[in-house]
Amino acid sequence: MLRPTTTALTALGAVLLGALAAEIVIGVANGVPPVHVAVIGWLTAAYLISGLVAWRCRPANRFGPLMVLAGVSSLVSALHWTQGGVLHTIGQAADVLP
Repeated sequence: MLRPTTTALTALGAVLLGALAAEIVIGVANGVPPVHVAVIGWLTAAYLISGLVAWRCRPANRFGPLMVLAGVSSLVSALHWTQGGVLHTIGQAADVLP
């Protein structure tokens, strides 16, 4: 079983928080309606934070990592807000994952 330390989970949370901030910047910069950006950001933050807390409290239970993966898939699917290119294609392909 993977039993991450508090330091590892904190570092993972910091990286994911940075990715969430980048998602919000991409959405605002590309003209996505602010309400849509807020809803997707809230959904992503809820999955990531809840998953990290669940993973820390019960490391033997696999539900925490699953919730973190759901939050990451939401982050990846938001890449379709970019204007064309490879990132847009990756975001479109991952749009059905969450």
